[in-house]
Amino acid sequence: MCYTTKVSGMCLQTSDTMSSAAVRFDECCCSGHGAGWGDSVLQKYNAVECRSCPDKDSAAFRKLCPAGIGYDKNGNVINDCDVVPNACEVLSQFK
Repeated sequence: MCYTTKVSGMCLQTSDTMSSAAVRFDECCCSGHGAGWGDSVLQKYNAVECRSCPDKDSAAFRKLCPAGIGYDKNGNVINDCDVVPNACEVLSQFK
């Protein structure tokens, strides 16, 4: 799962901070929305242990996301509906 919020080294797991679908590490981080990626095994206080996404200005980010923000490691467009919590639910309210 992809998480948008990290606190004290743990990813916050709520419906507002975790992806709506299981996604890969590169999809999470390369989307530009992810703060961390993990297996969604709840530890305590609605938090899970997770792997941090590299800083967007780092060599590690450029290696993971060679096509830049919005594209996975293979250059495919990332579906924000899968990665960003409630993204498509919010957008559908305006249709």
